[in-house]
Amino acid sequence: MRKWLNSFFDKRRLKRRKGRFNPSRFYKIAMGLTVFLALFFALPSLYLGTEDDQSDTPPSATYTLNFGGVNFRVVGRNYNDEAQYLEVFLQADKDLPVGGKVEMLAGETKTKQVLRSKVVPLTEHYLLLQVHEIPKNFRQIVLDVGIETRAVSSLTTLDIERFLSPSKEEKSKKATEISQTTLFVARSKIKSSEGVKPENIQKYLIEALDLEVIRAQEFVVGNLKNIKIWQKELPLKDKQIKQIEQEQVYQTTTEKEKSNQAIHDLKQEKESMQVKIKEAEHANIELEEKINKLKLKQADVINGGEKGHEK
Repeated sequence: MRKWLNSFFDKRRLKRRKGRFNPSRFYKIAMGLTVFLALFFALPSLYLGTEDDQSDTPPSATYTLNFGGVNFRVVGRNYNDEAQYLEVFLQADKDLPVGGKVEMLAGETKTKQVLRSKVVPLTEHYLLLQVHEIPKNFRQIVLDVGIETRAVSSLTTLDIERFLSPSKEEKSKKATEISQTTLFVARSKIKSSEGVKPENIQKYLIEALDLEVIRAQEFVVGNLKNIKIWQKELPLKDKQIKQIEQEQVYQTTTEKEKSNQAIHDLKQEKESMQVKIKEAEHANIELEEKINKLKLKQADVINGGEKGHEK
């Protein structure tokens, strides 16, 4: 196993010299450990020749993978045995961290080899993972996916003494931070299809744009529902305030102080609702504009206006 891990890193260094994917040293080690653990737990099934117990990460509407503070789910995956090509369609529940970049390494457990892979960003919330040169009749593919973000320095000032003699803590600050997770594709859980090709990125982009439109429309509907609820509650707040003010005629000084506080709280709640209504209305204006832009881009892609995505 140690010999294979050394070979793993040698292959990655060779690919780096050829101008291929060049992850950070930390990410290399992380992927190596991930593949090592995957192989360790997969060994019984490899020796027995069975695939029933192999890990698999299927498409799911509820099961999510969390890394980098973002929840991802597998929307779909396809495989072409003749082209030796696998693709996994991922959805993120929110935007990636500012400056964040998704990287991936892939390996096959039967042949214990690293596979050529690529992450294709489609939209703000959708990614396509591509894996090439997959051995035929593979047993299991391990996809190690991570978000690499640049660490923000906590230093606010830099004087000459600190510049000339930085502390050990400052020296050891990582330039980047990596959060990762692992996906598995078991051969017994996926079927081959001749229509699956690396050139189908445009198809996924169109689908991703359509899903982004649906997502934005759902936000619009949610905002409209909230606006309707808040608008109904505003008159109730006015009614409560009026009732308290009418009762103050019969209250003592101490009781009036308490009722004045109650009136103040109700007015604060009313103002907060009014602010929320304005924010929701403004958000819907932005969302409607976003929907129009997404539909425009989708039409351009369909009509060949986004030829850059066909590469």
